Amino acid sequence: KTPTICIKDARLAPKLSSFRHHAIGSDVDVLVSPKKVRRLVEYYRLQGYAVKKYEPKEFNVTNPVTHVTVDLHTMIAFPHFGDLNNWDHAAIDQFSKLCLKSKRPYLSRERLLIAQIIRFWSNDMCRGLRQIQDVFELSSKYESSLSWRYITKELQRLQYYSRYQALL
Repeated sequence: KTPTICIKDARLAPKLSSFRHHAIGSDVDVLVSPKKVRRLVEYYRLQGYAVKKYEPKEFNVTNPVTHVTVDLHTMIAFPHFGDLNNWDHAAIDQFSKLCLKSKRPYLSRERLLIAQIIRFWSNDMCRGLRQIQDVFELSSKYESSLSWRYITKELQRLQYYSRYQALL
């Protein structure tokens, strides 16, 4: 069994406008351990799925009948152009491993918020407006139910807290 975690919780994603506009015909984003992703890709390939490699960022597997694509991400964030610096790479790797240890099959609201902050600062900022919108919507819609202590502590540990404050 390969541990995975759904990056976009199906119950939460429709409430965020940036996810809503991708809902029809969208892919499913799943975080997978880099050590186990190839085994999962091979499983899908043997089931008849088409496989596209975008290493080291992700693998896309597409069902030939339904055309549903599953993006198997090896990290919670990776730039569309270029590469991560050593500091960002270490922080993202650390947070990705933490997420994979979860007992839930999806990211909590707090971890989704942290992931969106990280994605904004590490994905070249060329797609940053969508992440800023998600950070704003998650922060405002769930303000009273979010564990701000956990979010602050985790962002400080990953050295992203000052970047989060810059978004506010």
